Amino acid sequence: MRALAGLFRKRALIALALPVVAAWIAVVWALGDGEDDRISERTTLPVVRNEVLYTYDIFDKRLLVGYSDAVFVGRVIRRVGQEPIKTTIPNDEEGPQTQFEVKVLEIVEAEGPAKDLAARQTVVVNQIGGKDHKRGVTVAVEAVVPGSDGTGESTGPPPTVHVPDKPLAVGREYMFATRIDRVQGWHSLTAQPAANVLLESEDQRRKLVSEFGEAVEDRGAAPRVVGG
Repeated sequence: MRALAGLFRKRALIALALPVVAAWIAVVWALGDGEDDRISERTTLPVVRNEVLYTYDIFDKRLLVGYSDAVFVGRVIRRVGQEPIKTTIPNDEEGPQTQFEVKVLEIVEAEGPAKDLAARQTVVVNQIGGKDHKRGVTVAVEAVVPGSDGTGESTGPPPTVHVPDKPLAVGREYMFATRIDRVQGWHSLTAQPAANVLLESEDQRRKLVSEFGEAVEDRGAAPRVVGG
């Protein structure tokens, strides 16, 4: 009798536990990839630098403006996507690129395909780099700039300078220089990290807006580059 009583109690406990387990499974199923995404956002992965060799001084604002469709101040609202960079080799991928929703705060220049850009609207800004979960690393650009000391003052032939880029930070403001991706419709950073300068103060913002404004007016010495 005691054995039967113990068996009934075990069955009762199992019966009570099953709805709880089922509910837990339902919650996990409902969360799905969204929870995985939130976990991946909190995951710290080792950083791998991908060198990008530029053939011009990306810190020369006249040149940077010449290669750009838009120059503006914006605040990063959130990360909205990540897509691999496609190459000309079938089924080949060259690493991640990450898309961010950005609110436009102030426009220095907007022309060509970016001529309709307006303050207070939101746009998608694309940054090369991001989390590569297949390889278990975070990929970031490291610019290799010829004849530059990182200040925008050309120094002629090599030595070159290596300047690391950092992922855009949600909630922070940047001075952006972008080119419109005619296929995706988003704003791709013209040359990282010169095209995404983190703004640390209002004084720095005013200074950069002024300097880029002068670069737009003075780029006769560095004409706009249409192709590339």
